[in-house]
Amino acid sequence: MTIEAIEAPFGVVDMGSNGIRFGIVTSLSRHLPVAYEERAPISLLEAQGDEHFIPQETIEQVITSFLRFKTICKHEGLDPNNVKVIATEATRIAINSKQFLDSIYAATNWKVDILSKEQEAVISSMGIVGKKSLSQ
Repeated sequence: MTIEAIEAPFGVVDMGSNGIRFGIVTSLSRHLPVAYEERAPISLLEAQGDEHFIPQETIEQVITSFLRFKTICKHEGLDPNNVKVIATEATRIAINSKQFLDSIYAATNWKVDILSKEQEAVISSMGIVGKKSLSQ
């Protein structure tokens, strides 16, 4: 996994299986100061069911949330182009993943990067290590 150069302030959208998290980080420091954080309670895994198909209604809910995040970026003085959007398993396994991601891009101009299982594991472990060091 490569780490891209990033400048603060920046935004992150984590489109997980059980919710979508959005945060704005104000500076690059040892413990990233989060200026804003929000969670959209959209369960992509539950919505697609056994068919692994993301319904149009869910796609529209995701786009509505993303457009809200873009508005918050503008309100907070963050360039909406400085937002990294990642997706995990639910997007990876959806049979209409390409249509889903194309719809998001058409509405928001945000490209979604789907993490591999390995990348997801590494990022999760970094979160665990970070939480552990904060509690000590």
